[in-house]
Amino acid sequence: MNKVQRIHSFVFLFFFVISPLLSFGEDWPTYRHDFSRTAATNDQIDLPLQRVWEYSSRQSRNAPRQKGELHIEVTPEFNRYALALIAAQGSVFFTSASDGRVGCLNAETGELIWEFVTGSAVGRSATYSDGKIYIGSDDGNAYCMDAKSGDLIWKYKAAPADRWMFSFGQMTSAWPVRTDIVVNDGIAYFGAGVFPHDGTFVYALDAKTGKKIWRNGTHCETLNRWSLAPVGYIYATQSNLYMPMDFKQFHWAVFNSYKKSTGQIDPWAGTDSDNPVGYGDPFYPIIGALHDNHRYHGNEAFLAEITVDEKTKKKQTKTERLWQVKTPEFQTDIHSVSGVPVMRGTVTRYDPDMCSVIYAGGVVFNAALKTDIEKGATGKIFARNPSDGKELWTTNIPEWPNQLIAAGGRLFVSTRDGRIHAYANNNSSGFKKIEETITSDSLTSDPMTSVAADEILKVALFYHSEGEKTKVQDPAKLVGEALVLDCESGALAYAISQKTNLRLYAVFDDEKRAEKARAAYNEAGVHISRITVLHVKEKDKVPYPSRFADFIFSERVLNGGKMPVDVAEIKRLQKPLRGLIIVGGKQTPESMQEWINGTGIQGWKSFNSPDVKMHWIGHEAPRLAGGGGWTHGYGDAGNTMCSHDSVLKAPLGVAWYGPPYSSRGAKGISPPIIVDGVLVCQFQDYIFKEKTYTEGYDQYTGRRLWRREKSMTDTIAAPGGVFQRFLEVLVQIDPWTGKEIRRYLPPFKNGQWSGMAADSDGKTLYLSSNGKDANEKDWSCILGMDTGTGEVLWILGGPGKEKQWSRWNSISDGRLYFLGEKAEGARREEAISEMAQWLKKMPGEEYKEFAGKLNEHDFRVLRAVDARTGELLYEHGVDISNAGGGWTRSVVTGGRRSYQPVLGGAVIAHADVVAFATAAGADKSWAVWPSGGYKARAIAVHDGGTGKLLWYRFANYRARPVMTDDLIVAEPWAFDLKTGNPKTRIHPITGEQAQWAFCRYNKQCGTFAGSRYLMFGRSRGVGYHDLLGDDGLYTFLQSRASCWIDTSSGGGMMIKPPHAIGCKCEVSMPFTIALAQVPQQPAVPQTFAQPGPLLPVRHLNLDLGGTGERRDNEGNLWVIPRKGQHQLLLQFEAIPTFLEGGGPVQRSANYTPIANTKTPFVFASCLRGMQNCVIPVTTPELGKFSYRIRVGFSALPGDELGQRVFDMTLNGNKVLKGYDILNESGQSDHAVWKEFVVEIEKDLTIELSSRSGPSDLSRMPLINAVQVHRIN
Repeated sequence: MNKVQRIHSFVFLFFFVISPLLSFGEDWPTYRHDFSRTAATNDQIDLPLQRVWEYSSRQSRNAPRQKGELHIEVTPEFNRYALALIAAQGSVFFTSASDGRVGCLNAETGELIWEFVTGSAVGRSATYSDGKIYIGSDDGNAYCMDAKSGDLIWKYKAAPADRWMFSFGQMTSAWPVRTDIVVNDGIAYFGAGVFPHDGTFVYALDAKTGKKIWRNGTHCETLNRWSLAPVGYIYATQSNLYMPMDFKQFHWAVFNSYKKSTGQIDPWAGTDSDNPVGYGDPFYPIIGALHDNHRYHGNEAFLAEITVDEKTKKKQTKTERLWQVKTPEFQTDIHSVSGVPVMRGTVTRYDPDMCSVIYAGGVVFNAALKTDIEKGATGKIFARNPSDGKELWTTNIPEWPNQLIAAGGRLFVSTRDGRIHAYANNNSSGFKKIEETITSDSLTSDPMTSVAADEILKVALFYHSEGEKTKVQDPAKLVGEALVLDCESGALAYAISQKTNLRLYAVFDDEKRAEKARAAYNEAGVHISRITVLHVKEKDKVPYPSRFADFIFSERVLNGGKMPVDVAEIKRLQKPLRGLIIVGGKQTPESMQEWINGTGIQGWKSFNSPDVKMHWIGHEAPRLAGGGGWTHGYGDAGNTMCSHDSVLKAPLGVAWYGPPYSSRGAKGISPPIIVDGVLVCQFQDYIFKEKTYTEGYDQYTGRRLWRREKSMTDTIAAPGGVFQRFLEVLVQIDPWTGKEIRRYLPPFKNGQWSGMAADSDGKTLYLSSNGKDANEKDWSCILGMDTGTGEVLWILGGPGKEKQWSRWNSISDGRLYFLGEKAEGARREEAISEMAQWLKKMPGEEYKEFAGKLNEHDFRVLRAVDARTGELLYEHGVDISNAGGGWTRSVVTGGRRSYQPVLGGAVIAHADVVAFATAAGADKSWAVWPSGGYKARAIAVHDGGTGKLLWYRFANYRARPVMTDDLIVAEPWAFDLKTGNPKTRIHPITGEQAQWAFCRYNKQCGTFAGSRYLMFGRSRGVGYHDLLGDDGLYTFLQSRASCWIDTSSGGGMMIKPPHAIGCKCEVSMPFTIALAQVPQQPAVPQTFAQPGPLLPVRHLNLDLGGTGERRDNEGNLWVIPRKGQHQLLLQFEAIPTFLEGGGPVQRSANYTPIANTKTPFVFASCLRGMQNCVIPVTTPELGKFSYRIRVGFSALPGDELGQRVFDMTLNGNKVLKGYDILNESGQSDHAVWKEFVVEIEKDLTIELSSRSGPSDLSRMPLINAVQVHRIN
């Protein structure tokens, strides 16, 4: 897959042959020198230093000139051009996130010896050990290479599946290797993955062979806020690994500790005798350099004394300042090392490779920067006496320095723009400047490819110049993502990259051709930065996110090869509304028309290029059917809190993450808008609070499209337009370009706009306005306006009118709804009559009590106006008591920590109904609901066409309801939209009809929102519930839902900006996350809510070693044994007892292959050393039943025949005697079921007893699962 390129092979072969005879001094073999990250070496560097050489990498040509603005240039996209350095045995090794490679330089001359190219970014420093170089890549692989030649020794695929996502604008594996690789005692350790929700892992491999020794893939499944999210550099001690989760303000680091011997999480790592202070607790990486208990911070130094509290065993550090100096105009950027934030609620530094202070052989070196807004940042290197800080030597550097290392008597400095500077005491050969060459000969050998690219781009420009679109005429202005399928040489992708600003993705079905193209792109300076190469077997799916591609081309078709085979896959990848498929070339028009006929896709256009005898067909994607959108503050004009997106379905995974960032510095900001494939967000600058802006992003990739300054205001959208309301003017904006389309002024003089909403088709805008007339008399009006022409279609109220009309309450189904004054007379009587008739049907004391107080109810007038004509359709009396109106029963608000959510009313309309409900945030941590404090909360639903009552229920709900296409979801319940009947399900254990429930069981003081099939809201992080599959609640921990709505959905995605970044909660991340449907199930388990009795059992599936509930492919729910008192959660108490040392053995539920089963997650984990387990099944009162008992077993890897032999009894009857799992399965990780029939009157007791001798771990019995299914 990768090609090693050797430069000047003879010269450097000679260099390496004699290298054992040379003295290179001490190596710098890993980030910050060693795995304690001290940034200190004994290597002597004699002063003064002279610049020996400067190496300018290929990416330095494209690196932006950074200004040194530490509050702005702080995010990953600013850091990707820096080269991370190590040095060993006379060579300097650099890694590059910009172009995905590792390079080897001659430390004396700066000449490139070899380079090795991976499939994506290499974001961490390499590690040198025993003549080998180790790196991890964002392509999901770990690599080991020969340090002398660059030859690949082994490659290990750490990503458990093939799926890619966008990470800060770059395409990466969903499971990148973003830690460094620690090599210790012949074992290579590293982490993989980003988000626990999708799966994260810690690996230990044999450093020589790359064979797996162990993998921890279950810490991510714990649903703990500190679940593994491995990004950064691993700290290592004799017994433990300390893995940083580099989240919460980017570069804060909280360390999880794992035992090096097994990978098991070690929560007591704070007592590790040889770990640095702070390990085991929330920990900041070491600031500066550490040597002999002295900490050097660049401009200051401290004596650091570490003590251990005898009682708590926790370590503490006492510091005493030794010296401090000043460097006018220059600052040492230690914030990048310490992770100290600029301020709470802001984006902070993300420079994981920065090492701005080092200690080398009795000298402290530090890099400092000088901010220059006009010309760009520059740097300075200082050498100081470690005793008193006296300046010994200094030199200026023309760029912003990023990393210092010292080796072989030399100092090496990398900069943030992709350069390396080398300094030595003696420079007899003079200074040498090395510019890395760029060559594209192998990609430009066929001139017709360039001609064909021109013709393809002419077709693209035809589409882009039509109608009211972007009107792009110059191909160089084409931006976005382009997918080139069926690549043969990669020349087409390269030709297009040279003529446009597109980012291209070249897909090969031949692995060797892919490797060759990757090497060629690297030499041409476009690998990763412009073109990403992917090898996909011919019949496999392209593992890129759905709907990401602005353009889709085919190189094979261009050369006369066969047309694309998998049309459905192309449609999946094509971006809705503007994505273009352009294929053709040497194909005949007849053959392409035949292919079109077979696609079933309408709307193709044909194009000819007669000068070059080529033919093309093009197709522009239509609007995404069923994609819905989030167009108003409450989702839509009906206030449903729902996008009605029917494309978005589980399972969900991350499609992209990155900007927009947010400080959420002001309340009342409109929730994120999703329309026409664009995410529209509003922000306040996190330093300069007076600066506000609105930004548009490509919702499928996270690419920023536009920004409008001073525009944080009420914002809505509809197909074709984004509307922003200011007092004196309303502005319509093009969603894709951000350009102003037109302005609308209030209809009357001295008026102001007071409200707006839009039809779902975008053709009509509804506006409210108010002001004072010439006589200073207040007026208010509402109107309908044609968005295409600006023509006022109708108007109600206004100056001089007898009736003034204020803003509507909701709009849906061609009607504007107004909840008005107290109902009197006939209106009151019809409301009383309808409610009285309904209450006769409702059993229960609360309804009798309610009926007895009819005269005390809150009756109002509901009006409906025709949205097309402004005609009043009806006035009808409605009863909104306990449903947003007055209360007839006592009600409780609030919760823990004096949390008092505002209690108000909501008018919600959709699908020809209009509903009235209580609007409030949920009680924090379920402090009120369990005690019945919300039982008075009701929902009243009326027919939207007539205003007549459809149903009324006391619903005992916690937060503002969400209205989907057929349900009102009022947490924790849901009700049929038209009838009010509670949603039900078959109880997963008893088999009886039971009321459906969902539960945001964790910290969730905010409200929730939904799409057609999913509910989203805060549950510590972001919790979501799958309505379609009826799964429990999944939790995404690396972002926190806001107290208000920021989980907007639409266009097949849920997009969560960081509007909760100001919260103290550690899982509140400063970037946006987009979730979409993916092939893989979440790594995290679900938490299932089901109130009611659990007995008698009809069908019980117990996953004995699992981490939480999961459904199998046949829809069966597997539960784990656990205690609990939550009123809603399914908590089945079947608690096992163990031999000493026994307990769960847990492995990755999704990614542990198990043979002979359709439920591998059940056999991935087990209970080891279980003595007995009492499973409640029925009671004597409920009856005695006959049950089929199935017990599941699977041997662990490494087990041998005769090692684990045991007996098993069921309710005292021995059913297995001398049972050896391997004797039946023949191999480990092979599922075996044993089946029995048992009459049960109360409990099922399972007992296991070993017959293998002493009860050490290797001999203890294993058991994986139990099924209890009633026969009769």
